Amino acid sequence: FTRAGAEVDIDWALTEGTKREREREARRAAVGASREIANDYATALGERITRVVTVSDSGSSGHPGPYAMTARFAAADSSAPAEVSVKEITVSATVEGVFESQP
Repeated sequence: FTRAGAEVDIDWALTEGTKREREREARRAAVGASREIANDYATALGERITRVVTVSDSGSSGHPGPYAMTARFAAADSSAPAEVSVKEITVSATVEGVFESQP
């Protein structure tokens, strides 16, 4: 595009529906990882997790896992397509869990 004299400024974002889906996936993964770590500690102590006391969410931002987008455009005066790589959109979740264990 720039060779053809065009200036391009594109902002990429997730739709609200996709963002909510990805945030939910991130929260589920974070809670699963928290539970796995708690189980590791309980097992090391010869105990087992008997209940979840609390789980808190410090919020989600941006995307579970990176998603890169690539767009291809054909320049008006060129038969070769121009390739544009877009930055990754990251969504993450951080949780803190308190678990109870017993022997």
